[in-house]
Amino acid sequence: FQGYFGYADICDSTACQAYPGTANENALTDTAVTDTASVVVLMPGGAPAFTQYSSSTGGYTAPGTFAAVVDDGDSVCLQNACNSHHSWQVQIPVSSVQSTFPQIGTLVSITVTQRNGLGDFGGRAQQVSISGTNGSTTVTGNTFAADFGLQSNWFNIASQPSGGVGGYWVVGSDGGIFSFGTANYYGSMGNTRLVKPIVGMTATPDAGGYYMVAADGGIFAFGDAKFAGSMGGKYLAQPMVGMAIDPANGGYWTDAADGGIFSYGGAPFFGSVPQYAHVTNIVGMTTTPDGGGYWMVGNDGGIFSFGDAKFFGSVPQYAKVSNVTAMAATPDGKGYWVLGADGGVYSFGDAAFEGSLPGRGISATATDLLPTKTGAGYEILTADGQVVPFGDAPQFGQPSTYKPAATMVAGATVAG
Repeated sequence: FQGYFGYADICDSTACQAYPGTANENALTDTAVTDTASVVVLMPGGAPAFTQYSSSTGGYTAPGTFAAVVDDGDSVCLQNACNSHHSWQVQIPVSSVQSTFPQIGTLVSITVTQRNGLGDFGGRAQQVSISGTNGSTTVTGNTFAADFGLQSNWFNIASQPSGGVGGYWVVGSDGGIFSFGTANYYGSMGNTRLVKPIVGMTATPDAGGYYMVAADGGIFAFGDAKFAGSMGGKYLAQPMVGMAIDPANGGYWTDAADGGIFSYGGAPFFGSVPQYAHVTNIVGMTTTPDGGGYWMVGNDGGIFSFGDAKFFGSVPQYAKVSNVTAMAATPDGKGYWVLGADGGVYSFGDAAFEGSLPGRGISATATDLLPTKTGAGYEILTADGQVVPFGDAPQFGQPSTYKPAATMVAGATVAG
């Protein structure tokens, strides 16, 4: 019969998949049908050659009665209208994958492990592995496509969950550096005698280098990190506990257990705890995104805010603790996380709670929390070298694999 366009046609809509009625029949096509009645095409060996049809092959026919061949017409555009089924994209939220496969825990990667070998990407996905922090599971390409509403089983994984993080560094109390992902190794203090142990680190704004700070205030700079001064060899009323980069001026701050702040390389001084309170329990600090302020946290979870750093709440308002080890700010500076030594996480402002070590059944001493660039996840670093991802945080490796001799104390991320 003649199609809707006045001739025998093949298209990717129901117009070519259904009989439109006698009104659309044509004498020529009727004659072709009657003249070939009882005539079939046979394959070598005598089996009938059955017709194969699909509205869109994706660019390669499926093997069946006939061998699979390239379908060059699948990507043809007519009158500025292209086949929307030939090339397509779908964004799958990390949360959807984790809810579909809850047994994996936090999603780490999705990998196509088997294809049929025909066409782009190596062909249609026949087997897919979904890996997470709690294990992995394997499904067929058809099952994966059906689970997430994909157009077919011919797909490629364009990106893995990363939270905007391409890699990270982890530093031990001995100054040894572990680099993972796209974080480059620029040197370390490992195998060098230190007067006091390393207690913190921070990366330069372009991630081309990093600083370490020791408990005596000594600063060690690597890569494009420029040394701008330190308290090494000078009197400190209390030991140094951490440091932070100034994203605006490129300098850095270090903070001591009494809340004293030391500014270097143009990093502005916005105030310190001794101006307001006498304490000896400060354990860490973090800065606002524009470098216009900073927070400090005590081991009881008390928060001290300076400059444009806003106070969003503190742990003592809700619980009595004495085991806080670190804090970190959200990317927009409108919230922060506070980390307990048991891996418990306290969230304030727009900081989202994405999980904790006790919630995973992990018993380890937590020493640092590294947020993702999106703010939708974080890595928790443990003293024994585990890097445990939550939310959209990636997992590129962990020092525990190498059985480090020193305690892991801090880390920093690289955008990716």
